Amino acid sequence: GGTPATAALGRTLRRLPAGEPVELEYRLTGVDGVERILHDRLRPRWAEDGALFYDGVTRDVTERRRLEEQLELLDAVPELRHQCE
Repeated sequence: GGTPATAALGRTLRRLPAGEPVELEYRLTGVDGVERILHDRLRPRWAEDGALFYDGVTRDVTERRRLEEQLELLDAVPELRHQCE
């Protein structure tokens, strides 16, 4: 079993040992109890001794996702109005 999100995370994590760049988005609840949506972008870097490192950036995309959800709802409103006529 497992959710589609869990399966996607597993596929992403399996790419790390191969030295492939990865991006992932996930929800995290902070110690303040606030849920945030984070986006990680990781790029591989090989050291001279062959060790694999990942350099990455984590961005809080919570507000962006909320705005996208609001736009989707607004886009759906004309369709709902048409169905009610």
